Amino acid sequence: MERIIKITLHEIGHNYGLDHFTDKNCLMTDAAERISTVDNTKNHLCSKCYNSIE
Repeated sequence: MERIIKITLHEIGHNYGLDHFTDKNCLMTDAAERISTVDNTKNHLCSKCYNSIE
C-alpha cells in the first residue's frame, strides 16, 4: 500500500509541474524502474520541490 501511495503522489507531483529531482529522499526522485528506489524514498517532497509548487 505504501508503494502505491508514493507512486500516486509522485505522479500527482508531475501534474503540478514537478520534474524528477536528484535528492534520493525526495518523493520526486526518478525511480529508474526500480522498486527499491520507491521503497527508499520518503512519502513527502523535499523543501525545494515543495516550495516550487506553492
